[in-house]
Amino acid sequence: MPRITRGWHDRCYLTDQQSDDLIYLLTSVIAEYKAANVTYWLTSGTLLGYYRTKDILRHDYDADLAVLYPYGGKYDEKQLIQSLTKKHISYLSCYNKNGDRIGVCVFKYKDVTLDIMMYISYEDHAHGKTRQMLRRFPIVEDGDKMTYIEMIDYSLQTFPMSMVVPLQYKSFLGMGVNIPNKLEDYLYFHYRTFKYEMPYKWKCWF
Repeated sequence: MPRITRGWHDRCYLTDQQSDDLIYLLTSVIAEYKAANVTYWLTSGTLLGYYRTKDILRHDYDADLAVLYPYGGKYDEKQLIQSLTKKHISYLSCYNKNGDRIGVCVFKYKDVTLDIMMYISYEDHAHGKTRQMLRRFPIVEDGDKMTYIEMIDYSLQTFPMSMVVPLQYKSFLGMGVNIPNKLEDYLYFHYRTFKYEMPYKWKCWF
């Protein structure tokens, strides 16, 4: 199981310090995105935490944001990195060896991380209808192969843009944040069992 999921090093529960560090990391990056008018929203385990407890899930060892790419607004990657470096937050590259962008960027503070999942919008013309869709960038570098779990996950990362926009602006962790327009539809699309109170990280099941 760990070899398939690449989850053998996952933590089960965050300490109080790790939880505080993760909140600091998440709110710091969101503040930078807001200042640059980047279209972002809470996603994955962080959005599930908002839905369930309005807090970080203690069994979720990282935080998750989604962004619409190209970024637009006043986004300047070098300026962002410099600003976060002053806050002791490191930026792990989201480019492959050929200089092409891949679908996940990672920020790190101490020993907690924040995953940034990038989506592009496109028009779908299936069945004689035009719909604006969101599709996630590929999540692996050139030459790498996705695991079986990653392939399933990536195949599920295309959905109607109306599920996300117009974004809702809600209070979370002491600041205003963006969440998907159709919150429960979005969560159901990603986690069919999202209403059941159980640890999402598989390691916590044992």
